[in-house]
Amino acid sequence: MNKEIINLITFKEKDKISKVINVFNKTAPYTDSKGFGVVVNNSNKCIGVITDGDIRRVLNKKKQDIVKKVYNNKFSFAKKTQSKTAILQIFEKLIKEKNYHLSLPVLDNNKKVFDIINYNNFLLEERHPKCIRVKIPARVSFVGGGTDFSEYLNKNKSYILSAAIQKFLTVSLYPRKDEKITINNYSNNKSFNFKNFNLLKNYKKNDLIINLLKNKNLNTGFDLEIFSDFEPQTGLGGSSILSLAILKSLSLLKNNEEVDDYSLINEAYKIERLDSKIKGGWQDYLSSIYGGFNWIDLYQSNFFINRLRVDKKTELELENNLLLIKFGKRKSSSLIQAKKLLSYKKNPKSKKIYFNKMRNLSIHMKNFLINGDLDKFGESMDRSWFLKKQLNSNSSNKKLDKFYNIAKKNGVLGGKILGAGQSGYLLIYVNSIYQSKLIAKLKKVNSSIKIERASFSSDGLKYWKMF
Repeated sequence: MNKEIINLITFKEKDKISKVINVFNKTAPYTDSKGFGVVVNNSNKCIGVITDGDIRRVLNKKKQDIVKKVYNNKFSFAKKTQSKTAILQIFEKLIKEKNYHLSLPVLDNNKKVFDIINYNNFLLEERHPKCIRVKIPARVSFVGGGTDFSEYLNKNKSYILSAAIQKFLTVSLYPRKDEKITINNYSNNKSFNFKNFNLLKNYKKNDLIINLLKNKNLNTGFDLEIFSDFEPQTGLGGSSILSLAILKSLSLLKNNEEVDDYSLINEAYKIERLDSKIKGGWQDYLSSIYGGFNWIDLYQSNFFINRLRVDKKTELELENNLLLIKFGKRKSSSLIQAKKLLSYKKNPKSKKIYFNKMRNLSIHMKNFLINGDLDKFGESMDRSWFLKKQLNSNSSNKKLDKFYNIAKKNGVLGGKILGAGQSGYLLIYVNSIYQSKLIAKLKKVNSSIKIERASFSSDGLKYWKMF
């Protein structure tokens, strides 16, 4: 309990009952619905308790006008050293005895009042989570990426086909009892320490995580930890899903409030794209928050998510034929996105031709996937990659083009770089009969590459609490 409240409800034997009544009227909400106080001697040792019920029993007796005549010196109390379980047992005893005051003084070894706890508040505290976790999958985009930025969507429709994959980012938030805020991002070995929220709010550098926290009026401290199955800047939508996960964890921390997906997506977009000035589109938020295979319809500020029902056999075969090749790490996706946007603004009419072709290709690829025409789907990925390069020449480079052309000569039907481009993950479609030969060839070309299968995730954003 707040020390000021404790001082207010601490009385001496000679105090007038009228004083106690006035104090109870002010402090009842902090103790219980009626009123509760402790009585101490001149050495400040607790010698009893006084309640609203004690006062009402003698209210009309003129001689009983001081605390000494009213208080209960046979009272229940908890020791500072007792466990929460032991304290709960004391409360349970009071309830069985039909005590109507359910506040309890906590005394130190000298019998001085260390704290005062109320049963209802005690239960709430006990249910306060020790940890809030949010887990969200990364995504792969098959077609439509690069057509999802607001400048284009103001006048045009965009269709995007994407899927969540089993590479996850996890945010763990541990509430503290003090005001300190610590942040450890194990994905990039970056950390922050602030003594309180005001110091965090005055942090001047443009940092996405800090900006996400700034947008919440936080009145408590916490430790924030971020783990990821994949490196940032590799084309899997890392910064966007980080934004969603942090904002979700904060909403659960602050008054335990639930935030709907639509509001969460819009808030994440605002902070990442507008406040933090990280260039990019909408699809990363949408694909990951819902999970599975998604057909995304975008126009202006509206988005519609259609969860595709893909046959399980088709899904498993597609997983078998898709390879994720880690082709280095980008320095800045935002810079690439900015160049793409500039290119569009300079020549919107010529770019629109390729946008329309990509939109039509999205429709075909969706149908190929639903119908199980996987080789046609793989071939269409090649077309998707071609159109992406026409929209933004900065999405590729000579080294990547050379590597991809070698892959196509060794059984690959199609593929595309994920995210903004130039580097990161390259997603390719190749039938399993060619995969061993292909992998051996690509390893000779670039021994530093990492090759793995792309496994899909039906789950989107998930959260839970540990008590």
